[in-house]
Amino acid sequence: MFSLFASVKRHAREIYHRDRAYLWRLFSIVLALYLAKTVVLACCRSLPVLPYKLLDAALSILYIPLGVSVTHMLIHEEHYDHMKADGLFRFYRDPKTMLRCILLVALTTGAVKALLFVVEEALLPHIASEPWKIAAEVLLYVLEEALIAYFFLVQYLFIMHEGHSALEVVSLSCHAMRGDILHHLCFDFSLFAWYLLPLGAWMLLGGGYSLLTTGVFALPPLSLLELSAAPLSILYTAILYLFYFFYTPYVALAKILFAEHAWAEAQALGKVHSTKTLPAQRRVS
Repeated sequence: MFSLFASVKRHAREIYHRDRAYLWRLFSIVLALYLAKTVVLACCRSLPVLPYKLLDAALSILYIPLGVSVTHMLIHEEHYDHMKADGLFRFYRDPKTMLRCILLVALTTGAVKALLFVVEEALLPHIASEPWKIAAEVLLYVLEEALIAYFFLVQYLFIMHEGHSALEVVSLSCHAMRGDILHHLCFDFSLFAWYLLPLGAWMLLGGGYSLLTTGVFALPPLSLLELSAAPLSILYTAILYLFYFFYTPYVALAKILFAEHAWAEAQALGKVHSTKTLPAQRRVS
């Protein structure tokens, strides 16, 4: 398992170093678009809770085709120097295709998150002990990630099987990922553990700022939307997005390569009956 992780990450690093200039150009646009979403939400923070949550949900739904478009570009482009910015809006051009993108997320991660949110809201208020409440939150989070792992291949299969319905794509992903959930969770953790770096840097800088100004070391807010001091907001945003700018392209490539392996293994083991492969296999194998 760990040798597979090392091989996938090595291939991802090779592609990243070879095409980093073009990847940085692409992801600078992507991150700017996501930053615009964060700014809109920050400006609307004074709204009542329900309208604010509806706005957040609407923006999240609107951004779904953007993520799929980025993945499509990374998979299908033989040479990343040919990538054009208008490819980011590929899945916005046709309303039917855009709706399919959104429906896929609604059927998969959206449904899982909504279900476990209801469970959490119903369960946690009845737990009086704080340690048990934390344990329940951790358990629900792990359960959520394990369920979402069944849909890991959905985005890639949607790109490969553009003629299939959303339900068919979801079914293929669930069958292919059966028995590989632990591998996926371990691989995801090995990638996303590095996202703790900007969090740690922020906590140290924010705590140091608090110590200098108040004489007390206090941990800063962990959400950009909770920040009130403008200098801290700018500092936190700079740290977070600078890290995202350099690291996110590598994560995207590594996840594509891991998806290729998971799909090829599912084909070899007879979990799925499809001869299609991800186009990127021809470029990075």
